Amino acid sequence: MNDIREKLKDISEDLKRSRDELRVEVKLASYEIREEWEELEKEWDKFSGQMKKVGHEAAEAGEDIHSALSLVGEELVKGYDRIRKSL
Repeated sequence: MNDIREKLKDISEDLKRSRDELRVEVKLASYEIREEWEELEKEWDKFSGQMKKVGHEAAEAGEDIHSALSLVGEELVKGYDRIRKSL
């Protein structure tokens, strides 16, 4: 179970770093990019909220939680990459 938590923690830290790097650039970007950013921010809020719950629940549900959060994380990574390429 600690392995799953560590993987989720790594995913979360990588996403947070990407998000922080892009935040400033997005403020100067076009309207379309800012719209996509706002959608990603909603997904980030869901993801980070779920990450907070994972601690205790991971021991019980393990792989299901990891799979679900990994999918959300992958979508966020793709979205941040799209924005980065658009800038």
